Amino acid sequence: MENILLKDNVAGIEAYFAAGGYKPLKKALGLKPTEVIDEVKKSNLRGRGGAGFPCGLKWSFIPKDAEGPRYLVCNADEGEPGTFKDRELILKNPHALIEGMAIAAYAIGAGHAYIYIRGEFAAEAELLDKSIAAARAKGFIGRNILGSGFNFEIFTHRGAGAYICGEETALLESLEGFKGQPRLKPPFPAVKGLFGCPTVINNVETLAAVPAIISNGGDWYAAIGNGKSAGTKLFCVSGPVNKPGVYELPLGVTFRDLLEKSCGGLKPGKRLKAVIPGGSSTPVLTAEEAWAVKLDYESLAAAGSIKPLKKALGLKPTEVIDEVKKSNLRGRGGAGFPCGLKWSFIPKDAEGPRYLVCNADEGEPGTFKDRELILKNPHALIEGMAIAAYAIGAGHAYIYIRGEFAAEAELLDKSIAAARAKGFIGRNILGSGFNFEIFTHRGAGAYICGEETALLESLEGFKGQPRLKPPFPAVKGLFGCPTVINNVETLAAVPAIISNGGDWYAAIGNGKSAGTKLFCVSGPVNKPGVYELPLGVTFRDLLEKSCGGLKPGKRLKAVIPGGSSTPVLTAEEAWAVKLDYESLAAAGSMLGSGAVIVIDESQCMVKLLQVLAHFYHHESCGQCTPCREGCGWIEKIMNRFEEGRAERKDIDTLYSVAEGMMGRTICPLADAMAMPVMSFVKKFRAEFEAHADGKTCAKAR
Repeated sequence: MENILLKDNVAGIEAYFAAGGYKPLKKALGLKPTEVIDEVKKSNLRGRGGAGFPCGLKWSFIPKDAEGPRYLVCNADEGEPGTFKDRELILKNPHALIEGMAIAAYAIGAGHAYIYIRGEFAAEAELLDKSIAAARAKGFIGRNILGSGFNFEIFTHRGAGAYICGEETALLESLEGFKGQPRLKPPFPAVKGLFGCPTVINNVETLAAVPAIISNGGDWYAAIGNGKSAGTKLFCVSGPVNKPGVYELPLGVTFRDLLEKSCGGLKPGKRLKAVIPGGSSTPVLTAEEAWAVKLDYESLAAAGSIKPLKKALGLKPTEVIDEVKKSNLRGRGGAGFPCGLKWSFIPKDAEGPRYLVCNADEGEPGTFKDRELILKNPHALIEGMAIAAYAIGAGHAYIYIRGEFAAEAELLDKSIAAARAKGFIGRNILGSGFNFEIFTHRGAGAYICGEETALLESLEGFKGQPRLKPPFPAVKGLFGCPTVINNVETLAAVPAIISNGGDWYAAIGNGKSAGTKLFCVSGPVNKPGVYELPLGVTFRDLLEKSCGGLKPGKRLKAVIPGGSSTPVLTAEEAWAVKLDYESLAAAGSMLGSGAVIVIDESQCMVKLLQVLAHFYHHESCGQCTPCREGCGWIEKIMNRFEEGRAERKDIDTLYSVAEGMMGRTICPLADAMAMPVMSFVKKFRAEFEAHADGKTCAKAR
């Protein structure tokens, strides 16, 4: 078929116009903006920058009642190694991009647009500036375009060559004059983007396809390609082939046809070993996989996503466990117990069923990583569970998810159904003979059900109270059968370990604290959120490099490094500490869930402890006397401090009660109350004394 994008001899405006250029713009200006968006939706055009998000759907996310300006941004940064299609398109057909941007801007109501182009692309940027000027001279951009009353301007902005600025929100930060670092989402750019206004960001190739869609209709474009992967795609081919370059072909073309028919095959004497099909950041395919694959979104997703599971099913279960042991992966829910070792505790000769349970309850104050992981990458969890179940011989698994996480539970149900439809769970997975099912179970918001045996009680329909151990769940767990319970983050790490090997994962991080960790950062920081970083990163780097430092005028006072149940660190201790299991233990605290709660000088530590005491007293299941009575006693004492009724002797009483709770209950909830109390009193005793003496906290009031 004739090329839609890479046309010859249309770089100049006269040649482009003679070939029918800018007629689609005139047609679009005669439609309602919503009609333009509907046509693009019908086309099934998806983003060509990497994510593949439906273009028309993205445009429709701009709030209809938003006041103030709206913006369109073209991402021409193109920093992905192996990618050189956008610069080729700009050099050959710049007016397709300019016209596509004018149509898109009209559709979303944007009066201004920016092309963010990689700094190294000097010739391309110069050509764009000349082409924009030529389009303006012809009345295709500027004021009252083609007599329609629509005003629209395009500006180019040259980046500085940072790969991260290919990420849309980092690009916006750079465009606004700040350091190019990604923003926390939500809010998404469609709601709060460039200069805080609604913004659409599209790739060069995506926008350049729009004129042809408007000219010929969405149905015409949707008929090209392979179903949901509609239209043509620019494929950049590099490596030992006879004709490397950029080829425009319908999506769904086979790799074999691209290589042999378009590129003239491999160079003499060369044999195919592997293919990276979508730029350096995409999973590699073996030669066998590549020869069989179609180059479209769905086919490549299927080819890449099943690899770790398929690889695991080709190993013995014990070999899978050994690989996870080698990785040094430790539980990410709080306890940090070695994952592979836990799996190996399942009795090899146990009769009857075995179960796998994912703990997605996430009730620890300050913790919000698992819900983020479920929303962003649910299939990593599902695949990790399938691999873990195969390793321990479990045919059924449950995801116990916090009742408040309605959106996350719904997404999990849909993702499980999608995985089942593809044969990744269900009967005879990938022809291996292994049968495996996953079910979700919504909890009722009880903090205690984050403890693994209380979770099992709740899952069985009983009151969520911890069980006495031993027996441990690996011997007698769910329904009295051998059971492994792992956290969301733990299980989601498993596919990467199987894909790349345990030694690869063990080399990340800091010795026994291997791999990456999701850190939830809250408090008075410029960029709170969830950050994935190697274990062993310093608190200083997390705060200053990832979170943008403390808010203006704030000074660090203390840090709770692993969720509210872990001992507090002073500012001096925090600045010096590495965030891993061993380093935090040496500093007198714990990594816990990785919830880093930042506390500034304006916070009263007595008030903060009162809030925590109320929480733990409320959440105690009441089964054990030291916890039931101790949490209540601590809350009463804390109330006296805040109400101005405390005496100095209450400080020692508070510490004594907490000390008497430590290690004297079935589960660690009592410890979770006691550890903050003891560390707060030890490190901030002066504030407790100030409350007792002056009935207030001089440092915070």
